[in-house]
Amino acid sequence: MCPKMSLIPTILTVLCVLSVRASVGFAADDPAPPVGNFTLNDTKGNPCFLLSAGVTFQVEYELKDNTTRTATYVLPRNSNVSGVCGEYEAAMSLSFFKGFNLTIIFQNRNDRIFAIASASVGYVRDPKLFPNAASPGTAAIEVQADGPTLFKTALGKSYLCKSLQVFDIGSTVKLGVVQLQVQPFKVKGMNFSEASECPQDPPSTKMPIQDAKTIPALNTTADTIVASKRKENAENLTTMN
Repeated sequence: MCPKMSLIPTILTVLCVLSVRASVGFAADDPAPPVGNFTLNDTKGNPCFLLSAGVTFQVEYELKDNTTRTATYVLPRNSNVSGVCGEYEAAMSLSFFKGFNLTIIFQNRNDRIFAIASASVGYVRDPKLFPNAASPGTAAIEVQADGPTLFKTALGKSYLCKSLQVFDIGSTVKLGVVQLQVQPFKVKGMNFSEASECPQDPPSTKMPIQDAKTIPALNTTADTIVASKRKENAENLTTMN
């Protein structure tokens, strides 16, 4: 059973379970996505959530002839950052283009460990990225939730995984993530804390801890990213410039 999620965007349905899959559709020798460094600040302007990662999105969509195709795009390094930092729950949302976003939510469990609680991907079927789509210009959001051990890390440390990891988000989206380092709690300044490295990384691949690029947080409150009920918005949206 999925836990109640207080920070998930409003137009989503919770789809259990967030999972790591074999890299179907992704290969280690694929061109590496750009690695972005993102910082969310609290209401006092202090860093409270650090993230560094290169992310590739693969989205399956329906064509006008009822066949399917996969759209591929990457997370821009200059994505806008918003979210909220709490003692027991923290969320970061990265938005880009027009109507595209990636949101991740972490939970502090028993003041000893943190782990990812959910992730969501929003996108618009823009003709430039989704050619010949059956419903051009419409928006969709996929959510995956309830990952009780994913990115499980001792509180006060950061999670580090340089190797390629592939995640299913809902039924149509896959994320290929590389060079990942994240710390959603107990951030001190601009530096990641000591890293807990994923088992996929051999010792020789360990990355040094780096500074995260400061991107001012928007004035976001928990009320702006609440609840859960998935639907596709059939309303036409403005496409990218």
